[in-house]
Amino acid sequence: MKQKDSTAPEHERSLDALQLIHHLQAGVVVHGPDTAILLANNAASRLLGLSLEQMQGKVAIDPDWCFIREDRTKLPTEEYPVVRVIAALQPLDTQILGINRPNTGDIVWVQVNAFPKLDDRGQLVHAVVTFVDITGLKRAEEQIRRLNEDLQRHAAELERRVAERTAELEVARDHARESDRLKSAFLATMSHELRTPLNSIIGFTGIILMEMVGPLNEEQKKQLGIVRANAHHLLELINDILDLSRIESGQFEITRNLVDMENTIEKVLEKMTPLAGKKGLELTAVIAPPVGQVLGDRRRVEQILINLIGNAIKFTEEGEVRIESKAEGRWLVTRVLDTGIGIKPEDQEMLFRPFRQVDTRLSRQYEGTGLGLSISRLLVEAMGGEIHVDSEFGKGSAFTFTLPLTLPSGPAE
Repeated sequence: MKQKDSTAPEHERSLDALQLIHHLQAGVVVHGPDTAILLANNAASRLLGLSLEQMQGKVAIDPDWCFIREDRTKLPTEEYPVVRVIAALQPLDTQILGINRPNTGDIVWVQVNAFPKLDDRGQLVHAVVTFVDITGLKRAEEQIRRLNEDLQRHAAELERRVAERTAELEVARDHARESDRLKSAFLATMSHELRTPLNSIIGFTGIILMEMVGPLNEEQKKQLGIVRANAHHLLELINDILDLSRIESGQFEITRNLVDMENTIEKVLEKMTPLAGKKGLELTAVIAPPVGQVLGDRRRVEQILINLIGNAIKFTEEGEVRIESKAEGRWLVTRVLDTGIGIKPEDQEMLFRPFRQVDTRLSRQYEGTGLGLSISRLLVEAMGGEIHVDSEFGKGSAFTFTLPLTLPSGPAE
């Protein structure tokens, strides 16, 4: 596909970025606000039984489309995942649906997820629907059901066949895990290809803004500033995705050195204070001596602190963000406290899951990929520590993580 200019509208640049979906095993279809298909990958073409050319521009209410429920009844058009997500403007819970493919007439069972992409004004840019083929699993369930009906008459045979099928499913599960690992490994190796053009955009835009190649008028400076800001935002997103992929694929290395925590906190405070100042927030640190040194990766400890402090600032409109750090036994306990919006108890368990926000409505007001806390948890655990949250809805939150003052193999008090 021809690459769009970096000054193109956000939704066009987003669609270009989504060309990466052709490398995924799951089917992905991107719909416009009118449900017409803007983009689909090869896996979606295979699952839906339509060529990419046939799918381009097709709307969800087209007669060729036919979804069925698990009880084999036809799914009404208004309950189609893309129609519902466009109407609700929020992600939908996972559904299991059957697809009647128009070319062959056979049924493919899929696990469906759908979520919207909104612009800064909360208007729909496009809706993304993903399909994961679970036909094999559904067939396995049907086989198990039939085997159970004959349990009394064929007990011995049933035991043998269940054991065989279980072994097959375990192999399939292992293959699925390996496929997921390979996916993460693939994304992790894309660092150079993804970052290099973005760094070029940022670098050359900076040169132009410095007027090293000629004078600019105010409107040109404004537009180039938008380009550079969006390039920085996309680079941060790519860095988060690549970090998560490298950790999940086992390609992520943590160095183990002595880290001066007091110096590290002060360095991060210096970096984050301007961000807090823009919102009129007080950013302080209370470090109880002697803090000592932790065993870990200094750059990754900084990354954890930046993620937690950045989140606290993002979700705090007035008051303060405070960092507390002190030694407790053989562990250094660090807390990031805020006076922000807080988190409901039922939402707290999903905080450290990738790509999740506790309330999808927040995505309209607060930018974010939902990766920062997930990466922080993986980094803390990789360095032998733990992380958790305590929060009261409407009053603020406290994120606490521990790091070892000695080797993780040593006994912790």
